[in-house]
Amino acid sequence: MLRVSMPKSALMALVLATALLSTATPSATAETEPVSPQATCNDVNHCYGQISWPHGNVGGAEVELGTYKLQPSNAVDDFGTSEMWVLFDPPTGRPNDLLWLEFGAIHGLWCNTNMSWFSAIQRSVVPDDFVLQCHGAAAESNTKHVLKADEPFDGTWNLYRDGSLVTGYGSAPKGTNHLNVGTEITANNVLTSMTGGNLRFKYQATGNWANGWASSGYPAPGDNSNGSPCYSIWVSKPNDMRARCNIAPSVATTIEAYPKAKIAPPEEEVKRISALLQAPGATATASAQIQSVDTTNKAALSALDIVAPDDERSVTVMQLEGEFQGEQLPIPPGASAPRGNSLTVVFDGTTGEMLTLHLSGEKKLELSKLGQVKTLG
Repeated sequence: MLRVSMPKSALMALVLATALLSTATPSATAETEPVSPQATCNDVNHCYGQISWPHGNVGGAEVELGTYKLQPSNAVDDFGTSEMWVLFDPPTGRPNDLLWLEFGAIHGLWCNTNMSWFSAIQRSVVPDDFVLQCHGAAAESNTKHVLKADEPFDGTWNLYRDGSLVTGYGSAPKGTNHLNVGTEITANNVLTSMTGGNLRFKYQATGNWANGWASSGYPAPGDNSNGSPCYSIWVSKPNDMRARCNIAPSVATTIEAYPKAKIAPPEEEVKRISALLQAPGATATASAQIQSVDTTNKAALSALDIVAPDDERSVTVMQLEGEFQGEQLPIPPGASAPRGNSLTVVFDGTTGEMLTLHLSGEKKLELSKLGQVKTLG
């Protein structure tokens, strides 16, 4: 599956060599004005405004993320993000399969359709091992937050927001080849505006951090100020960037107080998600049996080799079998849709909100290790 409207070979070349898309400095008083799109953005072809820096042997990345607008016209079906990505070396013998990690803010289809902090990782493709986590409500104001992804020499990538540990992904792929920062949308009318400032990275070999996305042998990437519907610019190369989708360069943007979504019961929501992610031509999973277990969030995430710092809240874990393909999931440019035959979703035991989604092949979460399993349907 491709994420922009171009052949995969051309897209991969672009991802591996340049930055995608751009924005310019907003004015102080203008109203929002959508830019006429030249590309078609949808579930299959996501559109991106980002800076993409090719660099191997990186052990960490940091950005001061500013989110000024994430506004899908239909938050139930579409989404927009403000985020950073770490792209890993592809698996041996599979040069076109991207493995990656992302961290930022999302508004729309995922994380209960509210504006939320989120992270996701594709740890392998044979078999698939994909995780999406929702990390709570994101500030609906023009605030900036320092996001950091750090691998402390043990194969686990830890994610921090403003210095506090949010989560960590064990069994992460080895070796990096790109750092990206920007925005992602899944429909032509999604409005986004974000900034990435004070960019930093960590040398994998020494553990030393450096300012700016440029180093000896790895010059700062270019941008694309003429991209449409998404675009990006360097504000202060190689330290600060801006990116937007469907908003003109002269427009000032602010985050509105978006209405909170009504949370569906977990059993109803897991059926909706399974139908949404059903692979083309696959047998419907709506009538499939749902396996469920009650446990703590820390226990559920630990079973997925994920760090959940001191999170002992009660959760309900639900699992369905089927043929799944995540066209609608957030992923970087050039990546294939996550696939799997096991879908596991973790819900908050009190609020019913979705906390974690796991799509897997052979690495299925064994619910019986977490408690007494119930069959719901």
